[in-house]
Amino acid sequence: MIVPRSILDDGTSPPITEPRHLVEKNNSPHNPATFTKPQRDSNMDTSPPRLIRLPDVIAKTGLCRSTIYNRFKINPSRPADYDPTFPPPIKLGVRSVAWVEAEIDRWVLSRIEATRSPNAAQEKTRHACKHMAGGIILPLG
Repeated sequence: MIVPRSILDDGTSPPITEPRHLVEKNNSPHNPATFTKPQRDSNMDTSPPRLIRLPDVIAKTGLCRSTIYNRFKINPSRPADYDPTFPPPIKLGVRSVAWVEAEIDRWVLSRIEATRSPNAAQEKTRHACKHMAGGIILPLG
């Protein structure tokens, strides 16, 4: 079937003698001369998550191996070690784990934001005063 040129919007239609399926699919991947890849939405990331192993987690967080493992396990004798916001590892095999890099990066950023907030500075001062006074909170000033 022949399609008149007036139907196409872009004005760069092929000759009238081409079949309809070629005219409608001008941007076909089978025609490298006219094919352009569709633009991806910048908010949509289709790449698979990057998994990182323990040495990379240590380098990114600055924590040692035992502290990292203590972050996601509840230990009654050391409750301060547990951090429910720390990303747990992904099990790769019987004796192999890895972490999602983006989750580790988000955790590090959350720690930075938490320590830079105005409330964190007040809490740090209160904590230091409590230790220096032997458990008694002294007024500053």
